[in-house]
Amino acid sequence: MTPQETVLALTRHIREAVRPHLGAWHGREITGTAASGDATFRIDEHAEEAIVSFIERERLSIAYYSEDKGLIEFGASPEAVLIIDPIDGTRPAVAGFEQCVVSVAWADYRPDVTLADVRLGCIGEIKNDDLFWAERGRGRTGSGRTAGNARRACCPSQTSAARRCPSKWSPGPSRGSGPPWPRSWTQAR
Repeated sequence: MTPQETVLALTRHIREAVRPHLGAWHGREITGTAASGDATFRIDEHAEEAIVSFIERERLSIAYYSEDKGLIEFGASPEAVLIIDPIDGTRPAVAGFEQCVVSVAWADYRPDVTLADVRLGCIGEIKNDDLFWAERGRGRTGSGRTAGNARRACCPSQTSAARRCPSKWSPGPSRGSGPPWPRSWTQAR
């Protein structure tokens, strides 16, 4: 599987695993505290389980970082680190609103990787089927349409939850500033 196929397939997999739990009472249960310090809801656990099941099913040698689990590595020599927010907008998701998305980004793995190393990413709206992705140096695409600017790429319709996307994409801190997560969030798997 190519990096692009991996990111798109994982985004869809997480979305499909989470979608049945939108607005469900059982998804609202607070089950703990994330590595980031935020409350973890039952729906967040479903999303995290979807990440692990996808990586194991596809037998990927990869690392991933999420705000709930921190950094987890699969395999002896991960080829990439995925930066994942499996539910960006957990509170709207537990309420059943459409302002929630899955975000997955790919950076080639190395010990000093930063957000500036991200080379492609995908955002998938959970409540509907809109997908938006970008690849460094190749532009942005939304739901199959290439767009000339980020606002149009992120915001194809006024009914879309993505209409709140920023008009500029910032790759994060400059090279050499260390990983985009605190070392205390790192786990081995």
